[in-house]
Amino acid sequence: SDGAFGPFAGQYFVGDQGHSKVMRMSLEKVDGVYQGACYPFREGFQSGILRMRWGLDNTMFVGQTSRGWAATGKEKFALERMMWTGQNPFEILDVKSASDGFLLTFTQPIGDESALDAANYEIKSFTYKYHHTYGSPIINQREVKITGIELSADKKRVHIAVDSMRLGYIFSIKAEGILNTADENLLHDQSFFTLNRINKAVSAIDLNKYGVKQKEVDHSMHNMKTVEINSPKKVNVIPADWGGEADVTVEIGTKPGLKFDTDKIQVKAGAKVKLVFRNNDDMLHNLLIVAPGTVDKVGQEAMNMGMEGVDKGYIPDMPEVLFHTGLMQPESMETIYFVAPQQKGNYTFVCTFPGHYTVMQGVFRVR
Repeated sequence: SDGAFGPFAGQYFVGDQGHSKVMRMSLEKVDGVYQGACYPFREGFQSGILRMRWGLDNTMFVGQTSRGWAATGKEKFALERMMWTGQNPFEILDVKSASDGFLLTFTQPIGDESALDAANYEIKSFTYKYHHTYGSPIINQREVKITGIELSADKKRVHIAVDSMRLGYIFSIKAEGILNTADENLLHDQSFFTLNRINKAVSAIDLNKYGVKQKEVDHSMHNMKTVEINSPKKVNVIPADWGGEADVTVEIGTKPGLKFDTDKIQVKAGAKVKLVFRNNDDMLHNLLIVAPGTVDKVGQEAMNMGMEGVDKGYIPDMPEVLFHTGLMQPESMETIYFVAPQQKGNYTFVCTFPGHYTVMQGVFRVR
């Protein structure tokens, strides 16, 4: 758009069908190899995004449909037009690589105090387990230690030195604590950089001058299998006082298209329930039973967990979540035991893997 759509000239905009949002991408070429970063841009579209086109006035037309595959936008189809207000948003403009870490450029000058505080950044590296079935779980997640920070003279660029740069890995770079010179927060504080080559043309910073105090960091590797979560809301062994049997056994499975194989389960109040969840799909799923009228609140909280959600099975720690399984791999099964609520009503069973909760749910009726 030649700068007529905000300060992002030369970047890409990419629509996401499942999550009904537009993301932004920047690229760099190092030693003849492309690499780069993606950033949140705009979400909340009415349906799944399939195609965007620039209008003659440099506005963006976004064509959408959820026919054939589910989307967080609940309309079957939509056409929306997005335009720039002319106000410059406070964003991470781009991320590029350096010989010892990364260069973060912002759209507005940032304050010295927030820029040079390592606690205002969170960096993790990870990759995906690629396999022939749909859906690739995150593996080898590792927290990255910041060793130094340098702020440019114009206060728009931060050079962050790190202790490890694993080639072929994705680096989640979060700048939640960064403020501009007017003490305003970033509109979006998250970026994801795929590192294919280390850019040796950008010199390392002088750690004697710009080094930061070190903190202990857990550098253990996490290979993501079926997520094991210890929780009183996830009981996998029949309670001893049940006498070896449940009052009712409920079986729920999955089917393609972000769906459970049933949309309604009915049990008596106070019944001892054995729930068997079979993930027959080729995607990751969990199953939560939540209090009446709270499914959107719980689902959004799971979405907000970000990278933390991987190790927690995208199960928010909140009272509205009554019972749950772990995050299940394709073609896996889990059994949980619980006593149905005494209060009658329509509860909800739902999958809270990011992007699933708006469509993958059913009624758990207590009568």
